[in-house]
Amino acid sequence: MTSPSRFPWHILFGDMMSEYIGIYLLVLSIPLVINVITTDVFLRIVTLLSSLGGFAIYQFSNFSLLERHFKNSHRKLSSVIVLFGAVLFVSQLYSSYFVELSALFMVFILGILYSAAKINSTTKK
Repeated sequence: MTSPSRFPWHILFGDMMSEYIGIYLLVLSIPLVINVITTDVFLRIVTLLSSLGGFAIYQFSNFSLLERHFKNSHRKLSSVIVLFGAVLFVSQLYSSYFVELSALFMVFILGILYSAAKINSTTKK
């Protein structure tokens, strides 16, 4: 049984999982879904730009957990995530290496989650 003193850690870890795996993957998957279900180029481009633009604004506006966990490198990590979103869109559009890039992106996100959890577990002791 977990001691009550560990509850804040579990809440923080739940927040990290929710943001890194839930929010990031949801926001970046919206243009990919639109890319599959429509041939309307305008809708595809607007969806991609609004999704990546909104994601970038969120990442660089001092609200994201990424900034709290990676104080020195959050801008680079955020840029890589936005770039991954654009590359996944293009690779899906041209049917080239989409599965491989998706797997690489998933490993990247899980690595961020693991690193953030490790950083927070060592600083809270």
